[in-house]
Amino acid sequence: MIATLESIAPGWPGSYLEDDAVRRCLEIPRGLLDLDELASPEWRETSFPAIGLVTDARSLALFYDDVHRTNGRLAGILGAALHRELLEPSASGYDRFVRGEVQWSLGMRVEGGEIGMGAIGGSSGWYAAGPDYAMSYVTRGLADHSRADPVADAVESALSA
Repeated sequence: MIATLESIAPGWPGSYLEDDAVRRCLEIPRGLLDLDELASPEWRETSFPAIGLVTDARSLALFYDDVHRTNGRLAGILGAALHRELLEPSASGYDRFVRGEVQWSLGMRVEGGEIGMGAIGGSSGWYAAGPDYAMSYVTRGLADHSRADPVADAVESALSA
């Protein structure tokens, strides 16, 4: 069963539409911010790289636990050279969508010993090398990313205790 997404933030997705560069990124494919479209069988059956992931929190955390391992399943699929490229920055600079300085590998954000990716609406997943943990926050209630921060802080606090 796939959860039906719902907006839980007043005005969502308005903040994404205020910035012209961000709005243009979210216009293709059509329906990316339309909750009825996202719940349609056509949307759920179509593959959209980088935006069409349907998963649960445990599976996403397991992916990020594996992503950094040179002997992991993903490394075995990609091969050593491509796996190295996945973990290293390949582009850096000001990202108009994120609205800040970032480093990107081949599809994921990599910075300060972390590799991960956030999603529109507040879900995210990552691996943090320093405390050596993988985590994901998956929600059907669309808002911003601020809800994952206290959870990550609690995890890091527990790991350092």
